[in-house]
Amino acid sequence: MSTTKQTIRNSNANEHKVKEFPKLVEYCLVDQVWSDGIAMRKKAKNDTLPANLKPVEPGSEEDILTRIENKSGKIEGLIKEFKPFEALKIALEDSPPQDERCKSANWTVVHKALMAIKDVEGMLLSLDPKYYDVLMKYLYRGLSTGDPATCYRCLKIHEKLTEKAGFGCIIRSLADTVNTV
Repeated sequence: MSTTKQTIRNSNANEHKVKEFPKLVEYCLVDQVWSDGIAMRKKAKNDTLPANLKPVEPGSEEDILTRIENKSGKIEGLIKEFKPFEALKIALEDSPPQDERCKSANWTVVHKALMAIKDVEGMLLSLDPKYYDVLMKYLYRGLSTGDPATCYRCLKIHEKLTEKAGFGCIIRSLADTVNTV
């Protein structure tokens, strides 16, 4: 059986790697995310895949959890590199759908980033204003946990965020019942 080279993008580092898969007659151009976080641009129809790769439906719960897991790895790396502002930006980028498991997993990622923030004013200066409302939602989620350290950090950030973004940020985050965190 002849082989063809297909480009596979590693979603963690956006590096291009080339692997060989059996060449089959028909190809479909579909972005497919596999369970180990690798996205394939081309997927051979009826292709046999290596055992560690399992197809995941785009937009499915497993796909979303995989993306959140990859995001968690990036955030932990940025926190270790003492870049908590960038970690928070990445944590706030994608809000999960209505599924409770995905919300919980995403909250864990955002919580890690929030707890690494030491300079709240510097964080708000570096954060794009489009993230203010989402951040406010996560602050309320943090306050609902009842954990003293988390509540203290969330209240501290809430105070500075309200000064910077105004009371409209609070109203928008509470009034938006569709995009809940």
